[in-house]
Amino acid sequence: MNINNISFGFNMMSSEKSKSASTKKVQEVSDSLKETIVALAKEDAANAVYMGDQFRTLRMREVEKVAPNRAAAMAKATAIMNSENNAANLKKMEEADYKWIRMLLGLPYKAQFETGPLGTGTHIFDENGDEIATYTPQVGWQTRSSKAENTKSDELKFIYYDAYIEARQAIKNGAVSNTQKSAVIDTAIPENTSLDVTV
Repeated sequence: MNINNISFGFNMMSSEKSKSASTKKVQEVSDSLKETIVALAKEDAANAVYMGDQFRTLRMREVEKVAPNRAAAMAKATAIMNSENNAANLKKMEEADYKWIRMLLGLPYKAQFETGPLGTGTHIFDENGDEIATYTPQVGWQTRSSKAENTKSDELKFIYYDAYIEARQAIKNGAVSNTQKSAVIDTAIPENTSLDVTV
């Protein structure tokens, strides 16, 4: 057996409990939230700013509502990897039944540990199978957005984008009609801004 690349996984929660646990799903954006986003987009358009700080803060807060509990999963995985009897504990985890693991960890996630020459790494997957965090000895912890987080973020950005473009068009149309020039609508996003695709 090659001990430089041992890979195994286990559930951090039983499938029965996982089914009953409330999975964080993307909920439809409420009318009041849409109104807030539209108001922020109009304000940003008037100031020629795309996705200003207020919208970014709002989007991050809303995305956090559907985010998995990475901190708890990463803390538990770190505790397992850093325990004094690391090799023995990892072997027990590999051989343990799900009931014992559920009692120990109590989270609706799966973790896959990999032991190599530089140490132990792990991949953590949420209840939907999305990888939400990865640890490697060389880099440390890195997080990844879940599908629910990406979906929520995209939905909010699309609402903002539509309102922003509409507001910019209204501004340009108002300026053009006042000077009796031919209608030219500038829907471009200002050059000094970037399309934010991160969560």
